[in-house]
Amino acid sequence: MIWLVVLSLFFCSLAMAEEASERPARPVMLAPSDEMQDPSDSDAEKIESVFSDISEACRAKDMAKFLSHFTPKRAKFVAPRVKNAMDNSVSMKISTLDVLGTSEDDASVQVKYFWEFPDEENANLVTSKFTMKKTNGVWRIDAEDPVDSRMIPKENAQRMNAAVQDLGSLDWDKLPAIPPDARTYEGGCANGRCGVAQ
Repeated sequence: MIWLVVLSLFFCSLAMAEEASERPARPVMLAPSDEMQDPSDSDAEKIESVFSDISEACRAKDMAKFLSHFTPKRAKFVAPRVKNAMDNSVSMKISTLDVLGTSEDDASVQVKYFWEFPDEENANLVTSKFTMKKTNGVWRIDAEDPVDSRMIPKENAQRMNAAVQDLGSLDWDKLPAIPPDARTYEGGCANGRCGVAQ
């Protein structure tokens, strides 16, 4: 059970905003607006590759590769937390990704992903909205706003990943049901209070 406590603290710290003293007010998470459009095939592929790369980097414990996909400010913020995950052999796996919209330099992306811990029966299924920034043609993650987090049996997580691979996209009717007693955290960590975008 100690891992569940560590998991809760770990996920919460990943999603937290920086200290209030470092910013005057709480920003609002970027959402698709009139200025945003459907992503081009090129942008969608580049954005998908970012999340694929960070998942692989986490499993390979490649900190430099992982942080290269974040803006400098965000990388500085997540670095100690991700190092802790890597040191404890925590793996990250992307389940689904939906690019909600892009503008010239910004993107809003919704991602479902898993945190898997060694020697634990449960995995943490997280749904988050990410803000991304494009600099010199390169997309990087700038903020994360958790929408939902729940503990599910690791076996279910593996079956969901396998089903997604087979289907090419998430089809909830064909995936294993989430147990009714799964631990859920609506609005992400602390009902969204620690899921503040930078």
